[in-house]
Amino acid sequence: MQTRSVPELSLSIGLIAGEVCFTSDSGATPPEWIKVTPRGPTKTRDGRNYIFDPEALVARFKADGIDLPVDTDHSTALRATRGEAPNTIGHVTALEARPDGTYARVSWLDGGKAVLAARTHRYVSPTIHTDTAGNVTWLHSVALVSAPALSMPALAQTLAGHAHMTPLENPMKQIAKALGLAEDANEAACLAVLNGRIEVKPLATALGLAETADAAACLGAIGTMRQGSTTALTETQATLAATTARLAAVEKANRDKDLNDTIEAALKDRKIVPAQRDTYAQMASTDDGLKNVKALLAVTPPGLQGSGLDARAVETGDAHQDPATLAAEAQKLMAERAAIGQPIGIADAMTVITNRKKA
Repeated sequence: MQTRSVPELSLSIGLIAGEVCFTSDSGATPPEWIKVTPRGPTKTRDGRNYIFDPEALVARFKADGIDLPVDTDHSTALRATRGEAPNTIGHVTALEARPDGTYARVSWLDGGKAVLAARTHRYVSPTIHTDTAGNVTWLHSVALVSAPALSMPALAQTLAGHAHMTPLENPMKQIAKALGLAEDANEAACLAVLNGRIEVKPLATALGLAETADAAACLGAIGTMRQGSTTALTETQATLAATTARLAAVEKANRDKDLNDTIEAALKDRKIVPAQRDTYAQMASTDDGLKNVKALLAVTPPGLQGSGLDARAVETGDAHQDPATLAAEAQKLMAERAAIGQPIGIADAMTVITNRKKA
């Protein structure tokens, strides 16, 4: 059968939802309903934070339309990473949202009834999937455990096909090898070695935990701190980007003002004519260009003359030059230059005529 791949999922285990209670003093009757999750924000003993919405979990369960396995010690999730069969002791056939959390109706197998009667596994612990914000999106399975978990890490694995799990490399195997243990050593064995090698008390104090906290609790706290550091880094980067954008806008506004003031001053001093504004603006489109334009204008004499076409006196300081005559001569010069293929503007033509008269 051809398989189809779905995205990698992260499963969290180790949360204690409640304790199994029998419906009779004799203990012969297993409970039909058990509490499998709390309601709302919940913090685990090892510092992890989750948010439970029982109504959403019930809706997801109904939409999936499959019974969830009940096992011991999260074997459905953990043993799958080693390719081993889980210890299934029952199945969740219904979910119900109640004021204090999510409840499951369980159809117990004989193995489950035996475990309950022996009272070796008294606590209920769900295996859950969460999003990045800690919202629990669905239940993977439900486990009976003997004691609240210490620090069971998130289990990452790939679901393939329609009804089976294809495990990735077991991360616990790598940890066990690094600690000098056999590859099939479980988490309890690994934690025992860590507790024996690490002086936990100073580390727990530095992390703000109780002095009695063990290595597992410290590891959980460190994971939470790393997640917080990542969030803080992202926020800092966003703030830096916004600040940089505002600074760039201010610098552009200042530069545009500097360019405009430079061109306006040149126009006022009659170093350029209005028709040259855009050309000088393009020349000054870069910082180096603006610097060069300022240097050019600094050595350009105010030689441009008024056209005199508005019948006003030309502001040249020379009262003997008639504006009308000067304009007429400039027009004639422009025609002459155009005839020989050397066109000249009115301002330059008037400058040439003025210089000729001075000479």
